[in-house]
Amino acid sequence: MEINRIIELIEKSKNGDLYFIRKMTDGYKSYKPRTSDTLIEKITDMILHYLKFFSEKEQIVFNPMGYRDETIEKYKVKDIEDYKSLIESFEYPKIEGLEKEIDNLKSYCISYDVIDNNQNEKILLLRRINKLKKLRNNGFLIYFRGEELVDIDDEVFGIDNEIDLIIYKDEILILNHIALERIFDLTIQYKNKAKETLKILRDKVRISNFDKFEEDCLNDSRYKKALTKMLNEKELIEKSFDNPRNLIEIIDTFDLQIEYELYPEFILVYEYKNQIMDFLRIIRDSYYISINQNRPGCDEKI
Repeated sequence: MEINRIIELIEKSKNGDLYFIRKMTDGYKSYKPRTSDTLIEKITDMILHYLKFFSEKEQIVFNPMGYRDETIEKYKVKDIEDYKSLIESFEYPKIEGLEKEIDNLKSYCISYDVIDNNQNEKILLLRRINKLKKLRNNGFLIYFRGEELVDIDDEVFGIDNEIDLIIYKDEILILNHIALERIFDLTIQYKNKAKETLKILRDKVRISNFDKFEEDCLNDSRYKKALTKMLNEKELIEKSFDNPRNLIEIIDTFDLQIEYELYPEFILVYEYKNQIMDFLRIIRDSYYISINQNRPGCDEKI
């Protein structure tokens, strides 16, 4: 997905619908207030100016373990379990009762109808809601009306020029790393992908007490995220135990608290949960010796 193409399509359209979104236990509820064309155009102009700052940035696959500076992460729509529920909420949005839901709203979306290569498409721009709740709880908002200073009694939240996610066709561009997990519930995805990775590990690596290793991994969100990332690194997994001597050297060099057996075949001995991250780093080849100073190091963002 090219940012410049998204900007171009929105500039031609500017036909946007604004939805406010509440995340429910079983999906989403959306509200669509009456908004003027002038307001949508004003918001759109701010957003387009903001998007231009991302037009030249490198796009990389989303890493649930951390963000790399000066990049845009991307994710597949099909990997969002509750995406369909969000889209369905836009088809039957609520109109009334929005003012009573202010504290429950988590995000908003501007949906643009665009024409791309003679096809009708939609571009969704999502943003977490920037509520001014803290200020409201500890004071009050004021504005000038002529020479008079007036306080604002109503609930207030802000709409700014920033956007967290761009969704177009089958892809999501992530402009704010933490937003994907805040707007969508990725718990199920992480667990399913972690199970896929563990199935590969069971077949390809030699770890004793693997059932316990698997159980401990699936009971910790950090390890599920690490295993999700590793699903894109199958080649590393498949070759990780090709050189047992190198694995022994890693364990000795970095003083890892991991036992191993040499006979009848080389195997790493899994004993307790605190070993998991070291096991995963060994498998994905995160330990290294630097070329210039021959200095041992580790890629912390597994």
